Amino acid sequence: MNISKISTAIGIAILGVSAICIYLFADIDYQAKIAILVMMLAVILWITDWMPGVGTGFLCIILLVACGGVNSLSEGVIGFAKPICYFLIGILAIGYAVKRSGLADRVANYIIGLSLGNPVLLYFQMLGSFVILTFFLPSATTRGAIIVNMYEEVLDTWNVPKSHPFHKMLMLAMLALNRCASTALLAGGITPVVASGLMGNFSWIEWFVIMSIPFYANLFVGGIIIYVWYRKGAKSVQIMPYKLPPAKPITIAEIKTIVIIFITVSLWFTDFIHGLHAAVPAILALVLIMFPKIGVLSWEDLQEGIAWSNFFITATALSLGLSLLNSGGADWLGSNMVDWGLKITDNATLLIIMMMILVGLARIAFNNISSYLAIMIPITMGFSDILGVSPLLAGFLTVVVGDSLIFYCAGTGSGLIIFERSGLSNAEVFRFACVMLVAVVIVANILVLPYWKLIGFQ
Repeated sequence: MNISKISTAIGIAILGVSAICIYLFADIDYQAKIAILVMMLAVILWITDWMPGVGTGFLCIILLVACGGVNSLSEGVIGFAKPICYFLIGILAIGYAVKRSGLADRVANYIIGLSLGNPVLLYFQMLGSFVILTFFLPSATTRGAIIVNMYEEVLDTWNVPKSHPFHKMLMLAMLALNRCASTALLAGGITPVVASGLMGNFSWIEWFVIMSIPFYANLFVGGIIIYVWYRKGAKSVQIMPYKLPPAKPITIAEIKTIVIIFITVSLWFTDFIHGLHAAVPAILALVLIMFPKIGVLSWEDLQEGIAWSNFFITATALSLGLSLLNSGGADWLGSNMVDWGLKITDNATLLIIMMMILVGLARIAFNNISSYLAIMIPITMGFSDILGVSPLLAGFLTVVVGDSLIFYCAGTGSGLIIFERSGLSNAEVFRFACVMLVAVVIVANILVLPYWKLIGFQ
């Protein structure tokens, strides 16, 4: 038995004992216990890949309803009613249109030319592109759905299979680090919007000044860790001298795709004017992509080209997360984890480190980032006096830790899009998240906390 299987078995055993203890001794009602236990089962199955992710989601929904974790079937499948699921479908359609129209191939050729045929240079260019592209495509889900097609074209051109370490290097960076660039911006998605609403209203500039250094630092430190992890594989890819092919005239399909993306992104950036949920422009893009004479794809194309498992895993994961939140199980979990850590030591520095580790581990249970933020930010801000920091600093640390970690594919829509096409296993994603948690804690203490003190946080 190898180390991976041993560590998985130990993890399952610990979770099993924890589940028994929660059921027997937790001072919460029956419904909250069931919600916690079903979520724990889902996490185990998602991390170990014992069964397909969609099957795990539906199995746990059935258990949740049958065992009384929710009051009705409609509550058990409430995730399917959430706009984020349909936002995801629109984003996937945009990404596939970019590929089928030829736009991905055009950009891929340009990327290869910039990298001079060097895979290592290509990798670090990709990390930098996350930051730059965020200002044009703020949503990590949108950006991921588009760029995965572009880099797949590059990998296909270089004949790099999914099992190759260099393929995994690119995909793991896209899956685990792409979202860091988004949260550095106030308009970057659900995380900054929810967190800002919980901690106070911040301007775009204020949020960027506070959060850019932490998230960009985590992005590039994480990128270096991934590079070190897979560097031998990257070096095994043959460096191929590359000449940009003669530029072909841009096609009508490419122009249509660019226009549809421009309309969609413009609506996202102007939501403060029209007030539309981000899902509405995404669904509009889906309609325009299929619209006769205007669009570039047929419904049959989308049926074949979109990984519909993304929709079902996201919807079922949201349902489980909301049942955990609504039953009171999330509040109980968060309070106990933080309270337990605070009883171990009264040293301020150690308390902050322990708090970061505990809220990072709590992210395993909170697959939905909104639920995580809604529960953990008030808890950590409430303990700020004991930690010896301001409530805002405690809240920002909670955001930085939680949104820098993805423990399994169902933990984020943006990561799920990449995971389906990555060749990675959930065990590999989980392993990197554990290492990344340690890196986030170190970066916070060496760089982030001194920086925040410099700009006025104590």
